[in-house]
Amino acid sequence: MIFVSETDRGHSMADPVNYREMDEVEEWRINDPIDRFKTLAIGEGLITAGELEEIDSQVADEIDEVVRFARESPFPELDDLYKHVYA
Repeated sequence: MIFVSETDRGHSMADPVNYREMDEVEEWRINDPIDRFKTLAIGEGLITAGELEEIDSQVADEIDEVVRFARESPFPELDDLYKHVYA
């Protein structure tokens, strides 16, 4: 599958997104391909709303777990700062 979309948020918390018109952002939100696919999948009987909610819940739990792991982990050594960095 290929979904064509636009970001509806800035690239970081410091990005005020003042380079885009808010009506353009809202138009993309209305036509979000993931939301449209969810509606189509439910309508075609491929999945139920309850099953999607369960998936969302599992994903949220997994995110909570990895965030907790990251917060509880020690900071890396300075010598490791540039290891495994690719650009």
